[in-house]
Amino acid sequence: MLKTALSIIESIKEFYPAIFYLLKTGNYQELQIVQNAFSLKRERRGSILIYSKDIKSLKSLFTKYPNLYSERRFAAVDSLVVDFFKENMANFSYIEECSLFIPAKYIDLNSNIINNNILKQPPEGSKLRELVIDDAILVNRYWPFANGEETEGYIRDQIKAFGGYLYEYNSKPVCWALRHDDGSLGFLHTLEEYRKLGFAENITKCLMNKVENLGEIPFGYVVKNNIASEALLLKSGFKNLKKVFWISLNDK
Repeated sequence: MLKTALSIIESIKEFYPAIFYLLKTGNYQELQIVQNAFSLKRERRGSILIYSKDIKSLKSLFTKYPNLYSERRFAAVDSLVVDFFKENMANFSYIEECSLFIPAKYIDLNSNIINNNILKQPPEGSKLRELVIDDAILVNRYWPFANGEETEGYIRDQIKAFGGYLYEYNSKPVCWALRHDDGSLGFLHTLEEYRKLGFAENITKCLMNKVENLGEIPFGYVVKNNIASEALLLKSGFKNLKKVFWISLNDK
């Protein structure tokens, strides 16, 4: 089943980097596949990711695996899946549109942003270091989706698994970022008084370099109308590839 899913997604992995990452690393559970569609659940966060080539395959997936109807959280799904839910379940408690960003060089062979991962000179008094486990408290405090000890534990695990970066300015932590369990870049935050000094751009490029050194594709998601984050990724050599959606469903 894993080989079949990988064979389906391999040639289009740039468009489904989270699914490809989870399949390659094994950080998933409940892989379910039929025809040209499959679903899997993120091992830590619990949300469902779905790939389907067409609506026929998607309908077949839900017919063969009716347990999917009882799931309530879906992540980074295409509009095809959203339309299917509207026709069949139509009881959203939450839906948020985001954009998938990956480096332009992976999707545009004529891109003039081929090597845009060189760091800028940071302000004097700055120090870039890797995240340590105890930094999870700080990251969790500023993460908009934090939920106390639960998400702090999640962040600790992500620092252990991959690491991340933090800028200090005059020994004060001012900017940081790491990676989610689906492989996406995230948790980026710069204290307000230290923005527009190049910290976030440098840390984004550091993460990008680290991911590429592992032979993987860097990618991230930006919530609709988050102009600052979009601008940062574009400046760092990324390209807006497509729209995806995060969905929560109410009980029928």
